[in-house]
Amino acid sequence: MFRDSLFRYQKAVKTAKSRYFTEIINKNFHKPKILFNILNAAFRPSLSSFTEVSSLSCDDSALRMGINPVLSDPTLPISCTAVLSNFTPITEKYLIDLVAHLKPTGSSIDVVPPYFLKQVLDVVGPHLLCLINHSLTVPNPNLGGLSSCVKQYVKKLGVVFDEHLRFDRQINSVVKTSFFQLRLLSKAKSFLSFKNFEKVIHAFITTRLDYCNSLYVGISQTALSRLQLVQNAAARLLAGVHKRDHITPVLRSLHWLPVRYRVNFKILLIVYKSLHGMAPPYISDLLIEHSVTRTLRSSNQRLLLIPQTKRKCRGDRAFASIAPRLWNDLPSFIRMASSVATFKSKLKTYLFDNAFNFG
Repeated sequence: MFRDSLFRYQKAVKTAKSRYFTEIINKNFHKPKILFNILNAAFRPSLSSFTEVSSLSCDDSALRMGINPVLSDPTLPISCTAVLSNFTPITEKYLIDLVAHLKPTGSSIDVVPPYFLKQVLDVVGPHLLCLINHSLTVPNPNLGGLSSCVKQYVKKLGVVFDEHLRFDRQINSVVKTSFFQLRLLSKAKSFLSFKNFEKVIHAFITTRLDYCNSLYVGISQTALSRLQLVQNAAARLLAGVHKRDHITPVLRSLHWLPVRYRVNFKILLIVYKSLHGMAPPYISDLLIEHSVTRTLRSSNQRLLLIPQTKRKCRGDRAFASIAPRLWNDLPSFIRMASSVATFKSKLKTYLFDNAFNFG
């Protein structure tokens, strides 16, 4: 009798949990922060309920889904001589125009607020212009008192940049945080349906892999493979397969694009929006449509001009270079899609077929 009562109690608890979390997920699956706070409070009460009161725990930025607060010092590291030699000194007119287009913001990462910089530009403008041009043209500029602020790594909008743009630290952070979240989510799998659990996986893991993933274009395959391991682990957890089972059939059955193809998808979507007036001018201006002097079959296929670059590791990875290459390789029926929804659907099918070698 006791065993039967315990079994009914456990079944009732599991049903109540499933009903509760299903309602939460259906309402907030597009809000990862809310889902994280709820699941974290449910599975880690010792940390969420008995946190020692301190100024750090009261900092709202510390609650951003495991993403550390953005550094207050946005000083960029000094690049190598080969890169600096390609910069052209800016003019005073360019600096004034740049400052004039700054938008007012209350961000804590702004060393000098834009509104204040506009007011004092007449006084500090010549000195600021001299400092910028000196830093861009001299291989090892003497920054004086600012030399102590030069760093090998800098964090901006949650992304860690290094001087070689390898993004090793950024990928380390994504992998570490993602595996922690997977261990947390594994506790919820027993009382969630497959569909709801997949929503949670996308909210916690896929969003991390996709965040600013266009920056990963051109990085080493070793670095990309580490991100792919995260996606593979998430797919195995969702599908319930053994870690030694081949992952390709699992990804194919879930209809998930591998990480490398997700990067290309993001870039191509930005290109499509740029060509149709749905992207900011600073992105659209980087793309130039290919024009010919005479009528050819390729005249109306919206091909892009591919600029020449000097360095494969940096120049070819620039958006102005890699975006036209990827765009021109697309079939014409995808480039000529009539809407964003149609373009995304056709593009995913095309990349999915390439990823899994469908005919």
